[in-house]
Amino acid sequence: AQDIGRGAHAYNTDVEEEEEPGNLMEELQLDRMEQRSLKLQNSILLDRIRLQRLERRILCLESDELGIFESAVSNTLVSLNEFDP
Repeated sequence: AQDIGRGAHAYNTDVEEEEEPGNLMEELQLDRMEQRSLKLQNSILLDRIRLQRLERRILCLESDELGIFESAVSNTLVSLNEFDP
């Protein structure tokens, strides 16, 4: 802001712009879009977490199955070695 003149006769040169209804609507739309964006980001993050948990469960099941398979092979080899003359 600039004051023009001196003493008691100073004038303020700031002109406050009134917001037009169109600008308010645009701002409301932008706010809604930002809120929707945040909701979508949170949803995507939750989906990623669920997917990671599912992947871990699958890996654990595969590991258990491989462990069972390895145990069976190992037991068979031990049994075969016992019968070896």
